[in-house]
Amino acid sequence: MPNGGSDNCATCAYNRWNHEARERLEELDVLEASVRRELLREMRGRGGEARCDIRDVDIPNPYWTHCANHQYLQSYQPDAPQIPIGPILRGYHDGAAYRREVWDPTQSTDDSDNIAR
Repeated sequence: MPNGGSDNCATCAYNRWNHEARERLEELDVLEASVRRELLREMRGRGGEARCDIRDVDIPNPYWTHCANHQYLQSYQPDAPQIPIGPILRGYHDGAAYRREVWDPTQSTDDSDNIAR
C-alpha cells in the first residue's frame, strides 16, 4: 500500500481495470467483507490500463492518483453520482511528508482545486 493513501485510482471502482472485479461483486452480491477483499485482491488490475470512467482520462500512476469521486471496490454503490467532483490529485513525498497536489485541474467541475482528503 503506498503511503500516499489507500483512496487511490488503483483501488477505485471507476477505474476501468477494475471492471471485471466490480461486475463480479455485483453478480455474486457478496456482503462479507473478508470474502470481498480476497476476491478483489485476486482480480484487481486485470482489465488493462488504468483509466477513469467518470473523467475519461488515462491514469499513468494509479497508486499515487486521487480524486473526490473515489469509491472503494468493496463498498461500490452503482447508484452513486458519476459526475467529476474537484480536480485529479497526484500524491508525492516532499522529503518530510506525503502530500497531494492538483495534477489535472481541467477535470475539475467546481472551485475546490485544493481538495485534499
